[in-house]
Amino acid sequence: MARLSSRVLIALAYSACLFPLAADASDPPDYKIGDEIPLADSDLRAITLQVLESNPLVASSPGVKFAEAWRDGVSMPSGRLIDSAMIIYLPHVESGGIKQAFQVHCAREVPSEVWSCGDVEIRRYVQLDSQDFEVRVKGSLRNEEVLALIQATRATVQASTTDGSAVSYTAIIVFPRNDGYVVSWGSPEGRGGLTVEAHLRADGNGATPEDWLTSILPRQQ
Repeated sequence: MARLSSRVLIALAYSACLFPLAADASDPPDYKIGDEIPLADSDLRAITLQVLESNPLVASSPGVKFAEAWRDGVSMPSGRLIDSAMIIYLPHVESGGIKQAFQVHCAREVPSEVWSCGDVEIRRYVQLDSQDFEVRVKGSLRNEEVLALIQATRATVQASTTDGSAVSYTAIIVFPRNDGYVVSWGSPEGRGGLTVEAHLRADGNGATPEDWLTSILPRQQ
């Protein structure tokens, strides 16, 4: 524990470089549920230090890639409003052409300024020969399973269109859902379009595209 604590203390300098001291924005009292709220430098520093305690490798990341926060709802039974935040760090390691980064979700009760963060997730960036956009991958799929899943869902996307538009579709993100996985397909710039859900056949091999059962999810209105 002492060794881990010393690594975290050393990483304070890293955190200070990422988030230099600045005037923090104050929360106006009229934020409504669903509204986006600002994340101050002090919020990002506090969240990063929590991530560092359990995942010192985040100190190898160049910084924050993406951060957003929003007023999420009401806590029961306290009745207080809740803010939620999602932070994605820039990749901290690359191996075999696949980058790995940390992603974390945090929450706080209003008016508290203390964030409580959940388990840190690994977010992979996989480069395919067939597209320029790196596929974002969450979950425990092996690399060969990721490739098979994308191949299987690409066939489903192509079969669902008759105007030839599927040729330009790009795999954007893969994430677990309902004991299976979802693959979002969209524009080459990373904007979503079609969403495909996939489940592995009983006793199927995840590295075999034909063993994935796929279906197009209806567009949300």
